Amino acid sequence: AIMVFPVLWYAASLVLSLFFAASSAQRLVIGDAVGAGRAAASARSWNSRASYALAVIRAPFQLIGFGGAFRNQERIVSFVRHITNAETTTAALVGSGKDIAAGLLSGAGMTTESSPAIAAARVKQGLLSLSGSLGLAQSELSTIFSERPFPLAIPLVKRKAELAGERLVRARGLVGELGGFVSLYPTIAGFDEKKTYLVLFQNSME
Repeated sequence: AIMVFPVLWYAASLVLSLFFAASSAQRLVIGDAVGAGRAAASARSWNSRASYALAVIRAPFQLIGFGGAFRNQERIVSFVRHITNAETTTAALVGSGKDIAAGLLSGAGMTTESSPAIAAARVKQGLLSLSGSLGLAQSELSTIFSERPFPLAIPLVKRKAELAGERLVRARGLVGELGGFVSLYPTIAGFDEKKTYLVLFQNSME
């Protein structure tokens, strides 16, 4: 009976962390960086509580040598943590991208600290962090798939996890492409040396 509360607390915390992580992803899709950041923060908070509850549940089993039985659940918690880290970084990148674009278009509020070159360097660092979080999440998910712990035994949950894996692969590819563009941006924009570009427009009648 003593272990019932930690188990229920773990299950509830994990479900809530997954709920807020999914909410953050949906808000990112519609471009709501502020809402996505808040949802990701809630997901991280509940994920931390799930981690603490799991540590309490595992402790007595660890004493008798059965702590490894909880490794799969630890991987699930770790997967959610990496996903929320990626969502937090993405929300920050979306928000800073909007600010940079507004500054470039209006020419207002652009200081030395917020110059395009420095902003590009920050975005590149953020993309590296994002790629790392997505890579860790993908690695954890691959291991989880190979061992099929609960709740992956449930067909609906398994399908959702497979979709998440497919999206992770696509997201990592997109982040890699964006990272390549950001790396070239200072050269293209003429920060290394003066550049001159000729832009031609042609309509469908020409």
